[in-house]
Amino acid sequence: MLAKALSRLMLVAGLALFVGVGVLAFGISATWDSRNTDVLVSSLSMSCAVGAVAVAVLLAVILGIPLGMRLMDGRRREPEPMGWRELPPMPQQPMLPRPGQVPWADAPPMLTSGQGGGEWHSQGPAQYDLWDEAEAESGRDWRGGEL
Repeated sequence: MLAKALSRLMLVAGLALFVGVGVLAFGISATWDSRNTDVLVSSLSMSCAVGAVAVAVLLAVILGIPLGMRLMDGRRREPEPMGWRELPPMPQQPMLPRPGQVPWADAPPMLTSGQGGGEWHSQGPAQYDLWDEAEAESGRDWRGGEL
């Protein structure tokens, strides 16, 4: 029963509003001219434009600023490209291994008498092949071929 009374009350209020707007429109139409039409059209256009600007600003604030901040954070985390005059970054790992880990740090194998070896002192000029003037004049080079 309460629901039926509330629905009738809402129906009467809606009908009164509808009739009131109709009476107002009839009163306005009695004195309407072309100047009023121009003012109405320009006012409606201006209110739509202001509303569009307000919506655009709200969208920029709500969506644009967080999106821009997220993009800027991503750029800050990436390393900047090296310039042509800059040195490359230092490597993170050490260049040389620790001395106890390299194979050449161990003692070299001992030479036996049968392997042969070098001598500390030179045997003198007789040990080396010297340039022979006769071979140079004959037209042959040191490899045995022709010049």
